[in-house]
Amino acid sequence: MSRQGVNIITCASLLFMGMVDQATTFAENKGGGGGHGTGGWGRDKDEDDRQWIRRCLARSRAMMAPAGHKLKR
Repeated sequence: MSRQGVNIITCASLLFMGMVDQATTFAENKGGGGGHGTGGWGRDKDEDDRQWIRRCLARSRAMMAPAGHKLKR
């Protein structure tokens, strides 16, 4: 995450603001695989701010990963 930290945070910020198309385009332009299955993406009605930003960060990290590669854990 540290190598692409700024890009992940930028992508997460776009998702947090509800700009899914722009986040997908940003991720693809920065070498990521983009938004695989971003349909239905959005904030849940009962979700608080911390849960929402955590989901945005997790999704942006996945979006910034190169296409066809899984993250090693």
